[in-house]
Amino acid sequence: MPPAAPAPPARFHTERVEREDLVMFINACFACTGQAEFYGTSGGQAVSIEFLHEYILGDYRRLYARTLAAGINHFNQARIAVNLLATRALRRSPAALGRVAAVLDRSYSASGSSEKRRRPLAVALGVSTLLRAAAREYRAFWTAPTPDEILVDARGQTDLATPLLDALAFRPDVVILLSDGFENDPPGAAAEVARCFRVRLDPGQRTSIVHINPVFDSERYAPRALGPSIPTVGLRDAEDLPTVLGFARFAEGTAPLAELEHYLAQRAAALLSRHASTPGAVEPATTAGPAEAAEPAEAAELAEPADLAAPAGDTPAAAIEAP
Repeated sequence: MPPAAPAPPARFHTERVEREDLVMFINACFACTGQAEFYGTSGGQAVSIEFLHEYILGDYRRLYARTLAAGINHFNQARIAVNLLATRALRRSPAALGRVAAVLDRSYSASGSSEKRRRPLAVALGVSTLLRAAAREYRAFWTAPTPDEILVDARGQTDLATPLLDALAFRPDVVILLSDGFENDPPGAAAEVARCFRVRLDPGQRTSIVHINPVFDSERYAPRALGPSIPTVGLRDAEDLPTVLGFARFAEGTAPLAELEHYLAQRAAALLSRHASTPGAVEPATTAGPAEAAEPAEAAELAEPADLAAPAGDTPAAAIEAP
């Protein structure tokens, strides 16, 4: 009896699995748009493609980014770009969150202005993606349900109270309301829901409720608030969400001034540390403290151009404009 052929090396099996995984993912990205097919529902499509994106992003991050250049459809290009931006933001400013619910405003005013077209909607989408990556458990509650966030558009009135009630029923540690603050269906309802919840059901403030507003109100010299029972913090870019959440407790008025000053000093040290790591930058007079010592190496690691090498024009903002 001839001797058995030697078993292929373990690396051979690993490469085969990697190749099969990537071929399967690219095939899915050519064909899937998250929409219903004759023999399949849109819900099944969405669950399937979301799992593939999370799996490939987690195990093959660099190749996941390079898939953008493979000619895949715009639906998956947008999803890859959004996922890469979210994970990059978390690597820059890690956020460890528990059970989180987000109330996201997709009313008509989220379409923005002629100069900032659909920016509030884009920030809401970015925040939702970032929270999904950072939180142990996460649920999004849009003012009008959407079958797929990547295709969300702006429409209708602003009813924040109904999704806020649903979010509180989820029993989260943190509720984030992202809205321009112009609530009109009916006006002031979200603030009243928050007040009653705090007084009757959560006097110990186990659940934090924070309003994040991406729109500045020049008449109030600040982002428009929903009411005195919900602290409001401004936000321009979704990637700044971890920093904003750290600042939110000061907006509640429960933290002393000394703690706020210490918080700002830490942020300033982190900024100077990143500046010092930039090639050609002038050495700052103030050095970062021990807590920020890892920042330069981390910033250098994040500067990999391949991670976000998307083709021109294929951005999340463009995807939001899809019909």
